[in-house]
Amino acid sequence: EARAGGSRAAAAVLRGTHKPVGCGRSPGVGTMRCWSFCLLLLFNFVLAATVGFAGFALLASVRGSPTSFSRSAQSSFPAGTQASGSAQEATSGAGAVQANPEVDTRPGIHVAVTSSGTPYMNFQTRIMWHSLQKHMRQRNPASDLTHFTRILHRTTLDELAGEVPTFRAEPLQPKCDRWCKYAVSDRPNAVRQWLNSPGAVREEVILLGETDYIFLKPITLPPPDHPRGVQLPLVHQFSYMHIHKREWQDVLLAYLPGMSREALKQAWDSGGLRTGPAPCLMEREDLATVVPMWEATTEQFMKDEAVEREFGWVREMFAFSLASLRVGLKYQYGGMQNRMDLDLADHAASASASASAAVAAERTAPFITQPPADRRVNEAPIIHYTYGCLLKNQTTGKIVWRWEKRDFAGGGFDWTKPYPMPPASIEGLECIGGCSGVLGKNTARELRATMALLVEKVNEAIAELPKLYPLVERHRHPRHGANASRSDGRATG
Repeated sequence: EARAGGSRAAAAVLRGTHKPVGCGRSPGVGTMRCWSFCLLLLFNFVLAATVGFAGFALLASVRGSPTSFSRSAQSSFPAGTQASGSAQEATSGAGAVQANPEVDTRPGIHVAVTSSGTPYMNFQTRIMWHSLQKHMRQRNPASDLTHFTRILHRTTLDELAGEVPTFRAEPLQPKCDRWCKYAVSDRPNAVRQWLNSPGAVREEVILLGETDYIFLKPITLPPPDHPRGVQLPLVHQFSYMHIHKREWQDVLLAYLPGMSREALKQAWDSGGLRTGPAPCLMEREDLATVVPMWEATTEQFMKDEAVEREFGWVREMFAFSLASLRVGLKYQYGGMQNRMDLDLADHAASASASASAAVAAERTAPFITQPPADRRVNEAPIIHYTYGCLLKNQTTGKIVWRWEKRDFAGGGFDWTKPYPMPPASIEGLECIGGCSGVLGKNTARELRATMALLVEKVNEAIAELPKLYPLVERHRHPRHGANASRSDGRATG
């Protein structure tokens, strides 16, 4: 009865019709009872407002935090949906970092890489994404790098989905979530899913890359009137993507009925086909043209024992080149140096158009550099650390320093301390991996500077990125060997 009376009184107070007997009219128990009731009502109101505000703030922080991606939330994302990237970056609805379209409407480049989401791929992805952000148009207005997407072919999202802009594609090999022999064969199918997803691709020019890249500088699109005739699509020429071996020609000719051996060799060289899908700077329309054939060729290759025997780990790269030949798509590179203009931003403000053209003709750079096979950066905008670099003391026979991404094939990359720098002097040491032989004075000086630059960028990422505990493999699988490359010089992944 007392509770009922209190409820009626509270309702009357809220309606403004209650007139307490003792409040301010006469001293005594009535006054004390009235003011106690009013203070209690005020306290409850303040408490409810505080709890409500705190709950709203907590919900907002959970939704915006890149570290709040729970496993249950990850698994709820269907294929073809986007997981946004870091809350500290401007993200689009398609999960790709972009410049403000109201401020800058210039054409840009959408960078994309594919990944199966294993910790081995993820430690590389974090380093790559960290370096790329520093050279995107949001931070450097002269850059044409505007968007980025990681295309994840995996049944569920992973621990990086809240940090790295991610598009999840349905995998062809679900077992690759844990381990499979050749997860990279899912790449063309995953790219096709991304291309076909409305709103996923935000630019008309796409740069297909790989997770083991480190971006060193901005990349600009070649102008239509480039003085050297540079035009898209642009690719890198890999030394191991030749078809000098007759056995390799036989494998390819089996997929090209009616083509002669000489016609194949001529088409391979003139079409710029000593390449693969990355790095490849191309228009979206061209990529959409080659992707279906790339996917079909990869599927055929996966069933062909001769392909696996001859092309090994890079058979998916050969599938891309063969698919390009089948659909008539040609690429451009300038000999083994693979020249493309990447320095237009440095002289874009020049008052003289002719002077700009002259500088553009002289200032060129390779697309990527691959140390230690390339001992100099040569102004390349990207380091590709596909090869390992092991330095051995010839006297003791001991490895005194090593950089080898395959050391982390089982996970366990250490985000708590910087990676060791190479020795101050490496002259006289033997280089193993992507290089061979004893390092002379000049070669040692140049290679040491390049490897030090690579490690500096890795250590920047370690120092500036949130620590992940633990970023270890969710499965066991055979590790790659300690050596960085095959005996024939081809990368092993």
